[in-house]
Amino acid sequence: MNLVGKILVVLILIMSLVFMSFAMAVYSTHRNWVDYVGSVDKPASLLGKLTVERRRNQQLQTEFASLQSKISEIEAGRRQALAKLETEKAQLEQEKNDLTARLTEQSKTYAESTAVASNALGQLKDKQTQIDTLRENIKEAQDQRDDKFREVVDATDKLNQSANDAKRLEATNVRLAEQLAKAKILLDRSGVNLNAPVDGIPPTIDGIVLATSGNGLVEVSLGSDMGLARGNMLEVSRGNKYLGRLEVIQTQPDRAVARVLPQYQKGRIEKEDRVATRLQ
Repeated sequence: MNLVGKILVVLILIMSLVFMSFAMAVYSTHRNWVDYVGSVDKPASLLGKLTVERRRNQQLQTEFASLQSKISEIEAGRRQALAKLETEKAQLEQEKNDLTARLTEQSKTYAESTAVASNALGQLKDKQTQIDTLRENIKEAQDQRDDKFREVVDATDKLNQSANDAKRLEATNVRLAEQLAKAKILLDRSGVNLNAPVDGIPPTIDGIVLATSGNGLVEVSLGSDMGLARGNMLEVSRGNKYLGRLEVIQTQPDRAVARVLPQYQKGRIEKEDRVATRLQ
């Protein structure tokens, strides 16, 4: 029950009490005149009683007028109170509507803020994930950099060692070349040919096939200047594949002609195939 209802209940209670008082006053004026007067033979007493009753009626009328005046005042006060309450009710309704509108606006703003905050939180989580991934990538890159740096240091040490070894080998090579040159001069003066075969065994040399023919003859890039002689055997290969064996039948200073031995042939011999006195 709101405030207006409570005020109306109080006013109804007051009006009920007023009307009940008025009813009791009217009821008190009601008399059984036969019993009250007693007999028509008592006019003096009856007149006195009538006078008293008239006065009492006047007094009751005065009280009734006073009560009506009070009732009018109460009614006027009630109307003023109702008008004031209606005004306050209208103001409260307006405030309620304003508060409802503000609440709706605040709810909308809160929903928008919540959505923005959720979106920002999601972006923050994504950024945190990216940061963690970048940190892992940076750590891996740093580890790889450290490994590469150690490898560079090791390679630098090996390079320095190899450079030192190369310098030593170069010095040794120069010294051996000088000794070989001196030995060759001495051997040339003595008439000794270093490229000549020893006990029929040719030196270890290799070359390529220059040309082939259909009658089983092959021309190679090895000659007598390299120590090759008639009757020497040459092995033919292409990459890691063994193709067969040749027998030298004729030599020149820079080339030779050989015959294909069918019993050793493993494949077709072509130009640019490798030939050597020994397989290495």
